Amino acid sequence: MNVRRISAALLGTALLMPTSGCGGNAVEGPSAASGPAECPSTFSWFAESPGPSPDRNGDLVGSGADTALLCVYPFNAEDSAGSFRLGQSLPATKNPDRVTSYLNGLSAVDPAVVSACAMMGRDQYQIALGYPAGTHTVVRVEVNCGRVSATGATRRLQRTDTLLAFWPLPAATG
Repeated sequence: MNVRRISAALLGTALLMPTSGCGGNAVEGPSAASGPAECPSTFSWFAESPGPSPDRNGDLVGSGADTALLCVYPFNAEDSAGSFRLGQSLPATKNPDRVTSYLNGLSAVDPAVVSACAMMGRDQYQIALGYPAGTHTVVRVEVNCGRVSATGATRRLQRTDTLLAFWPLPAATG
């Protein structure tokens, strides 16, 4: 056996291993992507989402947002099932950081509680949060499941109307 090759392979493997230690893959705190806050052009019901497990410790989103856009995806019976196109993008009427405080104050989802989600013909939402450092986070609002999710964490949403009160009423759709 070539000791150098084995050593190099072990070193390469060690560099690729997570640094969170043994026994857990929980990540601390929220993260943000680079670039300004923008609403994604579509909302897909079948897109990857973190699911009901609160995999990440700490807040759902970072504090200090200077932009909070409500992305409204109107229900249209003629669109393909589970796919919604962006209809409106509305800036928060209140301080955007109040939106982050509200989201971070939501309770964790209990993974022991199994819930069914029905899509039911209604508008869907996402929230695009922008930060002074030129980064952003998109929060998925799953109205029919009663939860919000972002960057590997999920929280329980009991009152959609309380969350939506941070923005002006969206214009009537269809």
